[in-house]
Amino acid sequence: MRALRGLLSLAAAVSVLVCPVNKVCAAADVYPIVSNVTAVSQYTDITAASEYLREQTKLKKSMVSINYAVTMDRSDDVLDELFKYAYEETGCPDEGDYLRYGIYGCACQTFDHGKYVTFILRFEYFTTQEQERYVDKRVGEIVQELSLKGKSEYEKIKLIYDYIVRNVDYADDLEDNSVYSAYGALANGKAVCQGITQLFYRLASAAGVSSRIIAGTTGSGDHVWVTASINGTYYLLDPTWDSNFDGVNKYFFLRGTETFDQYSGEQKHITGMEQEKLTALYPDYTSAEFNMYHPVAKSDYSPSDKPVDYMLGDVNFDADIDGTDAAMALRAYAEVMSYGNCSLTGIQRLAADVDRDGSVDGSDASLLLTYYAMKDSGQYKNMDEMVRSIIKRGE
Repeated sequence: MRALRGLLSLAAAVSVLVCPVNKVCAAADVYPIVSNVTAVSQYTDITAASEYLREQTKLKKSMVSINYAVTMDRSDDVLDELFKYAYEETGCPDEGDYLRYGIYGCACQTFDHGKYVTFILRFEYFTTQEQERYVDKRVGEIVQELSLKGKSEYEKIKLIYDYIVRNVDYADDLEDNSVYSAYGALANGKAVCQGITQLFYRLASAAGVSSRIIAGTTGSGDHVWVTASINGTYYLLDPTWDSNFDGVNKYFFLRGTETFDQYSGEQKHITGMEQEKLTALYPDYTSAEFNMYHPVAKSDYSPSDKPVDYMLGDVNFDADIDGTDAAMALRAYAEVMSYGNCSLTGIQRLAADVDRDGSVDGSDASLLLTYYAMKDSGQYKNMDEMVRSIIKRGE
């Protein structure tokens, strides 16, 4: 199933443009070398530069120029960081994995100016701005049609999954780029795994569910599927394969690592891409860090499943509760107010929801700061004790 397309390799100087899987073209063969382009701004901060790259990608800009204060010998590292932070999870449904899997290819040229380097990035996308506006409209309508507001995580996931497997068919025409996008799935009712999972991620994010798109292979080639969080634990789903059954049977719905391929015969899901395909654009899905923040259950979802282990208040998993945890909770609250979702993973949301009211908000950030200020006094053994004491006093 070679239905995954996207950027698979990045390098500095005259870099590479990656088109369909396993087809790599030298950038110089596709684009002429550009040496007289002036970037809009010069950056010294990777966060600001990455935010600029993210916004330009969302606008579907075919060329993005960035001046960055770095020496040429460190330009590779900066390029990796630019892509890492530009496509990190933000809670915004049309960013993160949605944006990452909307890129068809990229070429990079770098130019040394002594005290700074100019990065010229050439992009190709699966969709246009106009098509993305259509996706925005339809996603909003579907969220309303499915009445997702107020539903549990399980209910949201099931309603979204059922909608996709019943309304999207696997595309036969792989030459039409729209089949690799959520737009193709919505506008034409046809998509391949990349478009189907992009749609799931977009709808789940819009509904406030933590989800990730996972790249890997099966016996027939490259493939992508998704994970979704319930009570901080992630479960595996493959809406592409279940679309064959129009929702009558869900063989790949909320599965665990030991049961995901129970009905797949020889077509096993193998997480991770070949080494030469791993770049800053795609996370290392097999890394300990990725799995620490996105722990996948071994067995199928059950309503009796308990939340994963975590320390209440330790949002960044550093075994301490401090101002950073409060800042992360406050940022998550701002994201929820803006997007309806936040960049925290499922387990981080549990840790940040210190008052256990089912949401991460300003109250949680305030309680985190209070605990941070008082923890050295020894008055409370842990965050849970402090919260229960404050709630009991009615403060």
